[in-house]
Amino acid sequence: MRERIYTIPVNLAFEKKCGCPFCTLENELEHNELDSVMGASMMEPDIRIQTNEKGFCNRHFGMMFGMKNRLGLGLILESHLDKINKESLCKGGMFAKGSAISSVGYTQKLKESCYVCEKIGEKFSKMIETACLLWEEEKAFKELLLQQPYICMRHYPMFLKTGLETISKKNFPDFAAQLRQVEEK
Repeated sequence: MRERIYTIPVNLAFEKKCGCPFCTLENELEHNELDSVMGASMMEPDIRIQTNEKGFCNRHFGMMFGMKNRLGLGLILESHLDKINKESLCKGGMFAKGSAISSVGYTQKLKESCYVCEKIGEKFSKMIETACLLWEEEKAFKELLLQQPYICMRHYPMFLKTGLETISKKNFPDFAAQLRQVEEK
C-alpha cells in the first residue's frame, strides 16, 4: 500500500484490528486536541480567541480538569470568563439588572458549542473521506476493511454516507456489500 502523510493514521487504526477503527481515530484526535489546548496552544492568541468564543462541552471540560496542567486550565478559564462577562455586560456586570436576558442568551449559545468537539469533527470527517479514498484506490485496504471485527453503530452510517458521496457509483455497491459483511459478523 502506497502511504501518504494523510493516510498513515487511517491505515494504523485499521491495522490494529481491535474494535472500531473509527473509534480509535476519534479517541486519538480527542487526546491530541486536548493535549494541544492544554499545552503550547493555550498561549497562542488566535487559539485563545477561538476557545473563548466556543468554550468547551461538559465532557471535554471534565477531561481538561483531570489533566495535569491546572495552571493552563486556570488561564483558559480566566480569559473565557472575562469573555463571558464582556459579552453579557450591561452596566454593573453579568448579574446586574437588565443583563440577565443577555447573559442567558449568550451562555445558552455557549452550551451548544465546544472548541474541541469542532476541531475533532473537522479532522474526523477528513479521515472518513480518506478511508473511502483508500478503499477505492488500494486493494490492500479492502482486505483491511474485511478484517475489522466491526464498525460501531455510530460510525457505520457515517462511513456508508461518506462512501456514497465519495466513492464512484460503479464501485459503491461493492463498498456497501463489504461494509455490510463486516457488520454481519
